[in-house]
Amino acid sequence: MLEQFCGMDYPQHLPDYSEDLPVFLHSYQGSAPSTRDTSPWSDGSFTGYSTLPPSSPASISAMGPVSAWPMTLPVDPKAKLLTQACIPLTFGRATAEAYLAHLLGVSPHSDWGVSRGTHEYAGAYRVVLKMDARTLDFDVGSVRGEGVLVPQKLWRPSSDLDHMRLVNNAELQLPIWFDLLTGGVGISLADAVDGQRAELRDKDICVSMKGRATTAIRLLIEGHPKKEAQIHVRDDTQAKAAVTRDRLVRQVGLVVEKIYRALGLISGPGDRHLLLILGIIQVSAGGWQPLLFKRSPPAFSSMAQSMPSLAMTAYST
Repeated sequence: MLEQFCGMDYPQHLPDYSEDLPVFLHSYQGSAPSTRDTSPWSDGSFTGYSTLPPSSPASISAMGPVSAWPMTLPVDPKAKLLTQACIPLTFGRATAEAYLAHLLGVSPHSDWGVSRGTHEYAGAYRVVLKMDARTLDFDVGSVRGEGVLVPQKLWRPSSDLDHMRLVNNAELQLPIWFDLLTGGVGISLADAVDGQRAELRDKDICVSMKGRATTAIRLLIEGHPKKEAQIHVRDDTQAKAAVTRDRLVRQVGLVVEKIYRALGLISGPGDRHLLLILGIIQVSAGGWQPLLFKRSPPAFSSMAQSMPSLAMTAYST
């Protein structure tokens, strides 16, 4: 199991869940509902048609109360997470499933005990660890704005020995998400670096990195060489306390901007406002990987809202 989660599985097509927003471009809405269970845990058989009833009043009145409207089956939160959440949509489902199972210390095929968050945790996928409810991932619909998740490869050490030492035998922490007081998740690169972080939830809460003074921030964007840089995760006081969430997101933002500029991915000042930092996931004992989302420019977003609905695959080339 532990060897699986570094295997890449691009591109992949995700199942179509009828009521959900499409995976990447939120503005395309109203996709036709699926009439077949195409999930990989099903046998692929037809489970019932979900076509709407006839529009004729006479036809509807002739139908019984059961047959007049299709029944909606409950959706397993784990299945929802693996098809609509940010980590699977960044790294691919198979990679994310093995990674998250390793993170939770369970089998990929077991019940992870995932539930959907409510109130201030709306849009989150929550798990209970050691009697404490924690956020494992966020639904892509919780990201602020229309756009695409930046596809990446999950970082892995160069040797099997280092993989065993730094990943398999390491107790990895749950993701750190940069969710907001106003709802949703994701802070723009410009706001993270320039100090506009008042909306960040729990911004003055310290973030534990298990006593480490520094950690690596790594990016492996599809089609680009891997890049990384070290950040300090303790403050500058004599006590050397753990950094706050506010300072952490700025440190991560500085690294992301440096890497993006080195890769030639920032072409103008507006790009810094369109790139969102959603959170970071721990990929090794001494390294974390940011999850990024590129918002559509306002002009394109307005145009997309006026276009008809289109069926979209999760990854395109």
